[in-house]
Amino acid sequence: MDSIFPSWVTDIATIISIFSFFISIYALLEISKVKKTFTQKGRMPNISNDLEKLSKSFLKHVETYEKSKDLLNADLKNFIALLEANTAHIAKENKSKIEEFINKQKNITHPVSKDMAWNIYGELSGIVTYTKEINKNFRWK
Repeated sequence: MDSIFPSWVTDIATIISIFSFFISIYALLEISKVKKTFTQKGRMPNISNDLEKLSKSFLKHVETYEKSKDLLNADLKNFIALLEANTAHIAKENKSKIEEFINKQKNITHPVSKDMAWNIYGELSGIVTYTKEINKNFRWK
């Protein structure tokens, strides 16, 4: 079938189509990066605030250990559940410390002693500080 266009126009159109395909793939990859970054920036302040609230609750229960042993364990489980649910929103380079904490806490037998509860609180505080620093770093990206 004959075309009304010369063959060189068809060749240029084909090259432009191929070029447009690669530009589309590049744009798709960039959009997915932006989406991930936006999700991390959007969720990190909420995650950090929730972790801080749970940490304060855990501290109150450690201070009144004899009365609230069971609540300590509940707070710890909530803390771990919150971290596990939100690790998808945390960048790969920041996940290792959080995953290490989660795995360490899962191996603890309950109920915990008062000394162990203070140690766990120290680690919880470290995770809260870590997430706050991650959040601060996002302001510069």
